[in-house]
Amino acid sequence: MRPFMGAGCQFLAVATLGMALGSVALPAAAAEEHPGRVVFVSKGCATCHEERAVLQAPHLSVLRKDRSLFELTAGMWNHAPLMWANLPEPGLKWPRLSSREMAVLGSYLNGSEPKDPPPDRGHGQLVLVSKGCLTCHALGGPRGTAARDLAGKFSLDSDAAWAAAMWNHAPTMIAMAAEKGIAYPSIEWKELVDLVGFLRANDKHR
Repeated sequence: MRPFMGAGCQFLAVATLGMALGSVALPAAAAEEHPGRVVFVSKGCATCHEERAVLQAPHLSVLRKDRSLFELTAGMWNHAPLMWANLPEPGLKWPRLSSREMAVLGSYLNGSEPKDPPPDRGHGQLVLVSKGCLTCHALGGPRGTAARDLAGKFSLDSDAAWAAAMWNHAPTMIAMAAEKGIAYPSIEWKELVDLVGFLRANDKHR
């Protein structure tokens, strides 16, 4: 097993260890709990972040802080390779999240959820190119064909839908990056805001 690589792997850098083990039985009072808390428990996050220390996993009390959903999403995306590498057994399924699950999980972990800065769409276009997204994806054109076209039919209006889509896509991205011999593309919070802003605007003008 690879060593833990820095405190920056907050939230899901090791939560996947617990999440991949399957659902955890919910207490009888679950219906009265915050719905994000129910997701946190049912996906197994509590296994590492409350019930026992695994690879120095930060406690839930450290994970809960004021941040936007996209800030959380960028952190999850960046540390997905480490999470994948630290799965306890090969072949375990990546724990997928629906947009609703992502939304309520974010509201549970993110406190007041401050607003993101307005997107710089011109910069978002540069992010799309510089991160190598078009190596696999197309944008209404003949570029990459290994992954779905990011134009038109891939319009995701809510931030939670984007966050869930990125999280669910991460294992495929890890595998494809390894296959093509390219680096897994990390992304900063503001870069993600700008990228999504550009793709949304591109869809509206098609």
